[in-house]
Amino acid sequence: IAQENRRQACGYRGQAWHLDENRYFRRCMQIGPKARASERRGQQKAIDACVAELGYGKQARCDHYARVANEQNRSRKANACGIKNPSRWKTNYKLHYNWCLKANKKETFAEEAARNKRLQRCYAFEEQKSGPCHEYAQVAITHFRKNVAKGCDLHGDQWHNNYRRHVSWCRKAGSKQRSRANNKRRLTLKTCRLFGKIGIQWR
Repeated sequence: IAQENRRQACGYRGQAWHLDENRYFRRCMQIGPKARASERRGQQKAIDACVAELGYGKQARCDHYARVANEQNRSRKANACGIKNPSRWKTNYKLHYNWCLKANKKETFAEEAARNKRLQRCYAFEEQKSGPCHEYAQVAITHFRKNVAKGCDLHGDQWHNNYRRHVSWCRKAGSKQRSRANNKRRLTLKTCRLFGKIGIQWR
């Protein structure tokens, strides 16, 4: 019963609502059978009342939770944010509503917060798709594609088509480093055009 109190987040406290088995044993030895039975009935009534109250409020809360979950997933799709947890990202009202009915408030809040956190990271990244690092990444990817098209076999930290990796490197580098990196790639591609496949590890 004490575990049910915690699972349902009823919030009951006191000597009848802890999870210490030894304390329950000592109390059991101190009171008689009638007192134990009376205490157990009181606990069960309290739990029943809590569940009934929570059940009424839970329907409205889970309706809200399911609607928010669906909107969060629509926003994820609209912003092409990607997906790592398929069950978390579904536009399915019934699925989210039924899950919420079995979960407590803490679990539903945590799930909603996890989706929000993922969306905020995605929005922040999309907002940063401008400025010098966006331009740098675009140039770097263009160079990589030319490398592949001409069969130059250039590879290394700067030769790939991963936009986020290029942006991440750019943010740690200064404008001179970015300029040097772009110029070095251009020169290396020019060398490849003049002398053919060179297959070097470029750093």
